[in-house]
Amino acid sequence: MKKLTVIALVVMMSTMTFAQRGQGLRNGDGSGMGMRAGTGMNFGGEVYTSLTDTQKEALRAARLAHEKVTIPLQAEMNVARIEYHEMIANAGNRKNIDKKQAKIASIQNTLAKERTDHLLNVRKIVGEDNFKIMHAGMRNGRRGGGMGQGTFGGRPGMKAGRSGNRF
Repeated sequence: MKKLTVIALVVMMSTMTFAQRGQGLRNGDGSGMGMRAGTGMNFGGEVYTSLTDTQKEALRAARLAHEKVTIPLQAEMNVARIEYHEMIANAGNRKNIDKKQAKIASIQNTLAKERTDHLLNVRKIVGEDNFKIMHAGMRNGRRGGGMGQGTFGGRPGMKAGRSGNRF
């Protein structure tokens, strides 16, 4: 009985120790990976709020059109990657592996062109000055949402996800 009490006490103390701030994953100093709070438009949130309703609707429509084209392409690329890795794992025919790799590269090229077309369209919608602000933030990786260092409620850890206010 005494042994059981000691084990329970040790478990409780270790749980409380790691529950305190500064303990556990990456010492709780914000240096580890977690989810950052963001609006999804951190790179241009002030730009988005200054847009007219017409511009906001045009951005929404452009994003939806872009996603309708790119999501099926991304799915096709993911399937091709799975097949490629299966071929590699099963010592597939080199010629077929090369064809699969070429297909993946072709889809990646198409996605890159679609992204460029989309960004040019966004620039046309929001105007040159607003786009410079937004694009500078995108190049610096300040899109908001997603994984990365950050805090949630003032503490390192999980962050709110993506928002609908993205283009």
